[in-house]
Amino acid sequence: MESLKGPYLFDSQRSEQVTTRAVQHVVGKYARRLHMPNLSCHALRHTCLHNLVKAGVPLPTIAEIAGHLKADGTPNIDMTLRYIKPGEEEKANAMELISWD
Repeated sequence: MESLKGPYLFDSQRSEQVTTRAVQHVVGKYARRLHMPNLSCHALRHTCLHNLVKAGVPLPTIAEIAGHLKADGTPNIDMTLRYIKPGEEEKANAMELISWD
């Protein structure tokens, strides 16, 4: 397996890192090819953070991964909560946990 040229997850042939805009371009290209107009880097970010919650990762850890930090460097949980709202199916499943049969 080839190692990375630098400290970045995505490196490029021309430089040490791939730019944010380049990643957005690639995701947009595949979104068009797959006819998925809602697919974007931002949607993938929401999905990643949401999946971390579902996996049981503590909110302060998720906030740090997301870069949601207050001016004093502590995790900004309120910002993170905006990203991880449960879907309708998850709310229904939660209610099933306490349903009385």
